Amino acid sequence: AVTKANNAFLVALNYLQNSRADLVASGNDTAVMAIDAFIEELTVLAEEHVNDIQHTRIAVGNGQSDDDSVTIAIKASIDNIKTEYNYSAVKNGEGDTTTQEVSLDNGNKSLSLKVNDDQTVYEYDDGSSDNNSGNNGNGNSGNDKKNGLRNTPGINLCYQKKDVSVFYGDLAQYLKKGAKLGTCDFVNNRTWNKNNGHDDKDSDKEENDNNGNGNDRGKITVCHNGHEISVSIAAKYAHLAIGDTLGKCTDNNDNDSDDNDNNDNNTDDTAPEITGIDVAKHTTSATFSWKTDENATSKVWWSEDEDIVPDGDNTELVSNGTLTKNHILTVNGLTPETTYYFILGSKDGSGNEATSSPDSFTTLSEGDTTAPYITGIAVNPTTTEATVAWITDENTTGVVWYSEFSPVDPEGASDGKLSSTLKKSHSVVVDGLTPETTYYYIVVATDDSGNTSTSTEDSFETTAVPEPEDVTPPEVTNISIEPATTTVAVEFDTDENATSAFWYGTVSGSLSSHKTENSLSTTHSYDLTGLIADTEYFYRIVVTDESGNTATTSEHSFDTLPEPDTTAPLITYIGSDTGSTTADVHFGTDEDATSRLYYSTTSPVDPGTASHKDNGTLGTTHDFSLTGLTASTTYYMILTAEDGSNNTATSTEKTFETL
Repeated sequence: AVTKANNAFLVALNYLQNSRADLVASGNDTAVMAIDAFIEELTVLAEEHVNDIQHTRIAVGNGQSDDDSVTIAIKASIDNIKTEYNYSAVKNGEGDTTTQEVSLDNGNKSLSLKVNDDQTVYEYDDGSSDNNSGNNGNGNSGNDKKNGLRNTPGINLCYQKKDVSVFYGDLAQYLKKGAKLGTCDFVNNRTWNKNNGHDDKDSDKEENDNNGNGNDRGKITVCHNGHEISVSIAAKYAHLAIGDTLGKCTDNNDNDSDDNDNNDNNTDDTAPEITGIDVAKHTTSATFSWKTDENATSKVWWSEDEDIVPDGDNTELVSNGTLTKNHILTVNGLTPETTYYFILGSKDGSGNEATSSPDSFTTLSEGDTTAPYITGIAVNPTTTEATVAWITDENTTGVVWYSEFSPVDPEGASDGKLSSTLKKSHSVVVDGLTPETTYYYIVVATDDSGNTSTSTEDSFETTAVPEPEDVTPPEVTNISIEPATTTVAVEFDTDENATSAFWYGTVSGSLSSHKTENSLSTTHSYDLTGLIADTEYFYRIVVTDESGNTATTSEHSFDTLPEPDTTAPLITYIGSDTGSTTADVHFGTDEDATSRLYYSTTSPVDPGTASHKDNGTLGTTHDFSLTGLTASTTYYMILTAEDGSNNTATSTEKTFETL
């Protein structure tokens, strides 16, 4: 319900702002003041019925043809309650008048209030008679009823993370598709809603007003188009959705005195740039297409007068208020074989208007009355564009109308692409599309006599955005080399799936052997066999990812282990020097070894019971000093030597005698 109220409020404010810009351009200051006052009245209406408003209708005009007058009308329905507000004013210095009317009718009872310069009239009907008060106003409600709010321009939405501007008639479809009211910056930064409706922690008890005076009865101050206005809290969201800001207008840090415009020239005075003008000519019609560098409305002025000027006495106009960058308008009711002069115009959301240089075209001669036949429609979509091709049975121009919503409505929010040359085979490129989105389209073909055919509506879907091309080779990490005597175990990782090859050899720079792994993986291992023991090997690793990117490591090396030692040490000599109770025994080995001396007074020497001495130091000379021996005694001994590979040599039994 609140969304409905916000929708109604947005439509009114956008319509009023566009009308205000037109009136400013015409110099009608009275009308501008009336519109500014009406914004406040509309705010009150939104506050009173914010949860119930279902339908609205807005009309703003200059009141007949009098530049000194203005009329404004709004109608809102809430279930069976109908509310109307009408305003009219004439300020020409002669009999100035102002009239305002408000009426409320619930089908049973009615209430109306009419105020003018002379009197105030209050009427109330309790339903006992058929006389129900109310006034439809002096505004353009009749024209509004004819045209409907469908063509109300400039409703700002955030749709699929992009800012779009749509007709009110298409607003419901966009909202059902998940669009949010307001620009994307507004939707993504709702700082105004962070307190969830609670007090803004100022010194009064009012909610979200950011002041402490306690005297504004639920009102808040917003900066609207550079002017400070007081609006109801209920209308706050709609104001913020169209770009108004909470609080007073404060100048930004530019060099002018304009508030919140972020430029130094006081106003947005940059008009759109018109490019790519094309004209499809027919017997009694012409279709114009062009582009602008920003969203803008579309106008075509045309005349048979070579001295054409916009809105001149002999100039006709066709327009579309939709804000878009791609513009297509068709002028009908032309005379065959006649030269026409035209000017194109586009106005941005700030009221800046650009016009093209005058140009001309000549309509074609009268011909047949048979409409062309459209066949062979084919669509080739990509991520952001689609090529639409078709064939006609006679030379025609054509337009591809497309939209994210069905049915496609060339008069609504649909966009179009023109094929302006008369021919049978057509192809246009529809660009600026959204990836992975369904679009509905129709093809309209017009022959040189102005006969038109429209294809059956169809659809296509744009493709997903492709992954960016992979041009980065894999990176090799965590290399592990575990060599043995004639084998080596190799392991390494890559930072992405890749195949690999391990090149190796005994000559640096000339690696003749290799092993490969053709499966894609981030972990890689090789077991090399048949190597030469105790040898230095050089190697490189080559890896290739799925996209064909290859990386090669720098050259490294490893050493295989030597063959195992199975030869026991050789005892080369044994000698002894004795005293009465001591003896020095020494012997030599042909390789480093530890040694042990077993000795006993009995033979044979039993290592299990004999005394012994150890030398745990690896060496080739081995010395033992024995003490506490018995004088004049024969001792028997055996010697053992063990090398680093645990190979052991044992001597034959030897003797020595103490003195």
